[in-house]
Amino acid sequence: MHDANTAPTTVIGSARIELRREYDEPADAMWRRIHDFYAIADWQPVLGYSARIGDRLRECVVADSGERFVEQLVDQGERHYRYRIVDGPRYVTNYCSTIRVDDLPDDRCAITWVSTFDSGEMSEDEGAELFSGFLLAGLDALDIAVRIRAVVGMWVTADGHIRQELRADGRYDEARGARGSAYTGRYTVTGNHLDYVDDSGFTATGDVRDGVLHHEGLVLYRER
Repeated sequence: MHDANTAPTTVIGSARIELRREYDEPADAMWRRIHDFYAIADWQPVLGYSARIGDRLRECVVADSGERFVEQLVDQGERHYRYRIVDGPRYVTNYCSTIRVDDLPDDRCAITWVSTFDSGEMSEDEGAELFSGFLLAGLDALDIAVRIRAVVGMWVTADGHIRQELRADGRYDEARGARGSAYTGRYTVTGNHLDYVDDSGFTATGDVRDGVLHHEGLVLYRER
């Protein structure tokens, strides 16, 4: 008998990779991010494209190399699904993978991603390195998305003169008085710290403390 939040495990290949990552996001919210088997490219940066091509089948294209492979959805349940590669490069054989989201206390969650396979054109060690990189890239991208979500929105000084929009795509747009888009660029989030790189080339920093954004001597409040 399986726990409601635990996917049954079917071991097909002799090699096994298991990665686990915890996130500051409720399990249901995380599952909404990743539940669509056919839209994995929306959050997995290794892939430049993914789409449904048939009954329980998705086509994926690797962003850098253009390599194409087809995966089949084997089963799906409460906050988990399992899939296998059915067509593509023969780096490994019998590849099967399960991704699962579990509840943690305090509105947090954990993702466990397990892959099994046999050697093909690559040895098991080479295959493990390749697919570990794939899984890690996806988990890292979700970590960034969750951290960005915590600061996304409009931040405004008390007098309303400066309005800084932090967008979900990692870009910012800052207006100063009548000067719309006075500064634009990209930002990244590490914990409560923000690093900005303006489109003109200069850099800046910020920190969120007690719900307030402190940015290069400015104090900005989140607009509700």
